[in-house]
Amino acid sequence: MLSSLTFSAGAQPEVEAQARRLFEEGVASAAAGDWTTAIANFEGSYALFPQPGTLKNIAVYQDQAGRHADAHRSWTELLERYGDVVSETTRAEAAGRIAALERYLGTVTLTSNVEGTTLLVDGRDVGMAPLAAPLRLEPGTHVFEGRMDGHQDARISVLLLEGAASPVQLVLLPMAVVPSVLRVEVRTAGALVSIDDASPEPAALTREVAPGPHRVRVEAPGFIGETREVIVPSSGQVVVSFDLAPLIVPTPATPEDTEGFWSGPWPWIIGGVLLAGAGAATTTVLLWPEDEPALDLLLRVR
Repeated sequence: MLSSLTFSAGAQPEVEAQARRLFEEGVASAAAGDWTTAIANFEGSYALFPQPGTLKNIAVYQDQAGRHADAHRSWTELLERYGDVVSETTRAEAAGRIAALERYLGTVTLTSNVEGTTLLVDGRDVGMAPLAAPLRLEPGTHVFEGRMDGHQDARISVLLLEGAASPVQLVLLPMAVVPSVLRVEVRTAGALVSIDDASPEPAALTREVAPGPHRVRVEAPGFIGETREVIVPSSGQVVVSFDLAPLIVPTPATPEDTEGFWSGPWPWIIGGVLLAGAGAATTTVLLWPEDEPALDLLLRVR
């Protein structure tokens, strides 16, 4: 039942050596009745260096292991890809196995309402919608899934009967779009808000914006303006609050402030005290003798 392995002269030596080793290990596993290991080795060899003999071995032992849907795909590929190079005997064998398997397998036409949906059957990726051909699956319950960015995953289980044909459509619903929102709140009365240098608007201000950085400017009469860089996530809301600091301006002096002291009684009171002190000092100086007095005079100071 085993097909031989031949290589072309153009094969890379290291690739040829590895593919030959895997093929020979597959032959040994098949001879020992370990079909699962044999299939894995043949598949590894075929992936490195595709040949019709290797593919036929894969189909034969998939059949033997009860993997009928996989065997159908392998027999079909053998005819479609190598039908003009294999022998008439091999072509007849492949056609017979395909017909027998189709009577046993179920046929599923798998579609999706969204083109480009990734389609999975029992967790295995089988391609993107639309598929080129119906799927051949074992009788029993199968799980069909569809996945597409921006849509909710679709999942459905279907009981497939032997030899039956079943259409399966996966309906993917678009995900609800949650906008990115920036809200600016200001505790300062009369404040104006500008987002990304747009025209100022009264606070509080709420806007839908693109995700990413944004420049927020807040100003109010009599207060120091403030600018901030705000990062808004996708599908979320950011609230930023401002409390502007008052702008302090020095108050100039008024004429009343400068004349108030001099127009009051204090300059006269202070001046009188200073004059009285000066008179006492003068009197003291006049009465202070530097020498003995020549005359006995009495100086009266009133």
